[in-house]
Amino acid sequence: MADMTGFGLVLGMLADSWGRVAMQVGADTRSLLRRVAARIAAERPGGADWDARNELVEVLSAVLPDDDPLLPVLRAARRGTAVDDVALVSRRLLEEMDGLEVAGDVIGPQEVEFWAERRLLKAPALSEDDLVALGLDPDDPDLILLRRPDGGGQWPEFQFSTDGSPIPLVRYINAFLEAADDPWGAADWWLCPNAWLEGRIPSQALGRLDDAVLVSAARAVDPGV
Repeated sequence: MADMTGFGLVLGMLADSWGRVAMQVGADTRSLLRRVAARIAAERPGGADWDARNELVEVLSAVLPDDDPLLPVLRAARRGTAVDDVALVSRRLLEEMDGLEVAGDVIGPQEVEFWAERRLLKAPALSEDDLVALGLDPDDPDLILLRRPDGGGQWPEFQFSTDGSPIPLVRYINAFLEAADDPWGAADWWLCPNAWLEGRIPSQALGRLDDAVLVSAARAVDPGV
C-alpha cells in the first residue's frame, strides 16, 4: 500500500498544468487519467484508494516527457502510510479535465511503450509462487518474464503446457528472440497478430500449426538468425 507524501501537491500541480499535460498525451491516456482522478475524488475523509493514487503516479511517470516539470514532484513522492484528504483537489482536477477540449493527439514513444506493456501485462500469466510450486526456475532465461510497475514479475501462461511444464518449442523460439534481454519484444511477438502467419497470433497457433512454421515465422524477425 502506498500514499504519497505531498500527493495533494501532485494533484494540484496536475490541475494547474492540465492544459499543457493534455496536449502531450493521447486520448486513451487522458481518459485513463480522468478515470483514476474520479476514483480519488470519491475517497471518503480519512480513507484512500491506494491503487488509484499509485496508478496516477505510475501513468504520469511512464508517459510524460523526460523534461516535464511534474516528474521531479512525482519522484519525490515518498511511499508511506499517512492519509491526506485529496478528494477536494482531485475534484478541481476533474473540472480542469472536463473543461478542456483537445484537438488531435500527440503520442510520444514513451506513451506507446506504456500502452503496449499495459496490454501485454493483461495476458494470463503465472506468478513466481506458481513457478516455484511447479518446481520451475524463475531465473530460466528462456522463459519470458515481464516486470510489472509494482516490481513484481509474471510469466505469460502460453509458455506452459497443461501440466505446468515449459513448452520446449516456446523455450526454443524465446532463445533466439532473445527473451532474456528483450522480454517485452518477445512477448509482443507471441501475443500479437503476425503478418508472416497471415494474421494469426503465434501463442494461439501452438499445437495448431507445425512447429517448423512457427520457427520460420520467428526467424523472419531476423532473417540472419
